[in-house]
Amino acid sequence: MDTLDFNIALDIATRVGESSFTDLGGMLSTSKFFNKLVYNPAVLSRVSLLPFLSNANLINVDSPFRHFFYHCLQAKNPNACYLESLRLAAKDGLAEVGLDLVGRIGSFPPHALFTKGLLTLCFGDFASAISIIDNFVETVGSFREADAVASQVFRHIMQIGPVKIRSHADTWNYVQFPHCLHTGCRIDKRCRRCFFYWFSVMYLLLC
Repeated sequence: MDTLDFNIALDIATRVGESSFTDLGGMLSTSKFFNKLVYNPAVLSRVSLLPFLSNANLINVDSPFRHFFYHCLQAKNPNACYLESLRLAAKDGLAEVGLDLVGRIGSFPPHALFTKGLLTLCFGDFASAISIIDNFVETVGSFREADAVASQVFRHIMQIGPVKIRSHADTWNYVQFPHCLHTGCRIDKRCRRCFFYWFSVMYLLLC
């Protein structure tokens, strides 16, 4: 297959990787030609990172998969950028760098949009954070889905392993506290008005 036109071979590798990066494993040991294809930015920017999304611990610097993940990050793979932004904020205490990174990738995946809103709030910009979260809820289509995505973000934070440096205690600023806090609303019974409040409080406790 080394005699294939490069662009055709690149298209094949891209299509294979869109299912899962593990499907590219066979290509790595086939030849130098296919090894070069696998690490092409065009492939890595679109490769599925489902195993990393299932277990975000795989992105940490001591992971044997970090080398491959880093190449995906360099290729600006949206899911890699999203996960790395969480690692920078929760693990390294570099939330500002994480916010800059996640701010570059738009609204996909939706987890990135929620993360952008969360970190923006932690730096004290309440108005911008609420605007981002409104866009996030509109993007995912329902409050139920918004809550599910936000919960996944926190699962990823826990898998990465937050260091609990409490770096945003002085900058977090929730200007308009939800009224439903006074009427029996709980963290396990969220509504659209208060769910962002509860998630931001959880972030403060974890990171």
